[in-house]
Amino acid sequence: MQAFIAEVYEFCRKNDLIQKGDKIIAGISGGMDSVCLLYVLMALREELGFSLFAVHVEHGIRGEASRQDESFVSELCGREGIPFRSYRVNAPALMREKGLSLEEAARILRYDAFSQALSDFSADKLAVAHHRDDQTETVLFHLIRGSGLTGLSGIRPKHGRIIRPLLFLSRAEIEGYVGKNGLPYVTDQSNYDDAFTRNRIRHELLPLLESLHKGAALHIAKTAQIMQEADAFIREEAEALAGRMAKRKGPDLYEIRLDGFSEKKPILQRYMIKGILSELTEKGRDITAAHIEDIRLLSQRQSGRRICLPYGLTAVREHETLLIGRLPVKGNTGQQIPKAGEIFVHGQGILLNPQGVTVLPDGLCITCGIEPYSEDWRQRLCVDPEENDYTKCFDYDRINSDLFVRTRRPGDRIAIDRACHTQSIKKLFINEKLPAREKELLPLIVCGDEILWAVGLRTSTRYWISESTRRILRIRIFQGEKNE
Repeated sequence: MQAFIAEVYEFCRKNDLIQKGDKIIAGISGGMDSVCLLYVLMALREELGFSLFAVHVEHGIRGEASRQDESFVSELCGREGIPFRSYRVNAPALMREKGLSLEEAARILRYDAFSQALSDFSADKLAVAHHRDDQTETVLFHLIRGSGLTGLSGIRPKHGRIIRPLLFLSRAEIEGYVGKNGLPYVTDQSNYDDAFTRNRIRHELLPLLESLHKGAALHIAKTAQIMQEADAFIREEAEALAGRMAKRKGPDLYEIRLDGFSEKKPILQRYMIKGILSELTEKGRDITAAHIEDIRLLSQRQSGRRICLPYGLTAVREHETLLIGRLPVKGNTGQQIPKAGEIFVHGQGILLNPQGVTVLPDGLCITCGIEPYSEDWRQRLCVDPEENDYTKCFDYDRINSDLFVRTRRPGDRIAIDRACHTQSIKKLFINEKLPAREKELLPLIVCGDEILWAVGLRTSTRYWISESTRRILRIRIFQGEKNE
């Protein structure tokens, strides 16, 4: 066994990545790293006793070049006798629909495809080709954006059913193995596009850090390992604390006793709250550190105070307890949206201030602002936007009447594609599996008789930003505090 292969074998054994009899899928882009992964796994099949498959995801980003990569991987797997399947997705469409960066949209769809592949192949695990330099870039990416211990822990060798057998290797070591063995691969030109944040970290920031201190990348990766150990320790302590102080009151509701919780260190409180929220949400993508801190501080306030959270969750201080989850309806709905009927005014809804804040009943706030669509905005929206499910940007030049917020009406429809074909709001709610009560509460931002935004679900394609856009309308929706 080659020394390189033996090192990977030992890493897999140490981190319990592969068991005898496993069905392993290798995620293969066709690039150097993933081709190295494929051949290393082929070399380890007999030693570790697993069966091997391969999957490729075509993201719909680079046109014909992307489809050529797909053909390359298909032919490579055919030559090596590896069962192969390809999945085609549309990352640019998801980017526009959800207001994500192109990187994030591609990552979401890629891992969705991986999940489908695990099911299609009835496989146990899926291996990806992250290496030590990816680890360093990830830690720096999280650091400059602001992160806690979990983000600074970077990438783990195993996360759920995803394994990373090459994570301990540097990019240079992988290049050496591929070159020595004459392995074929393709080059993704987007890896050199510095419009992507990670590429700028790789091409500009990391070389600068290495010039300041030789071995900086290795030291950052080692620090990530220390952070992983610290994160795991605090997580275990927080779980033990939750076992003593938190009680499940229903399928979607937790109660925390404050008599002991308030005395604990803030970091333990945050980890405990984060653990509870992860139990209440499938992915928790829109739950931020700010939400967690707001809940922690709520425990120090007077009884009756509440905050509303994504996914229809609420946190409320109730005497000597803190309730987190979906609260029963009694007077106040506890939702991030007001009661049905309260936002109707003379059959139209509430008129929005296009350059300011509109406060709705029960404290829901809608902030609107109009700005020139500059090159700076193009970069923010196409590469690394701030927008999320509760902040969206629209082409203001297409808006030709006042904006209102209201709840649904019979016959409401929203444009869903570039051709502006429409779908009924009723069908949208059904597809999104919205509970009956939330269907009557969800705010709709409307322009005349047209739906501009079904908040938290979909924006109208009729008002998407395009190359001809001169002004943008940015709308943010958040829960203010109810006056008491």
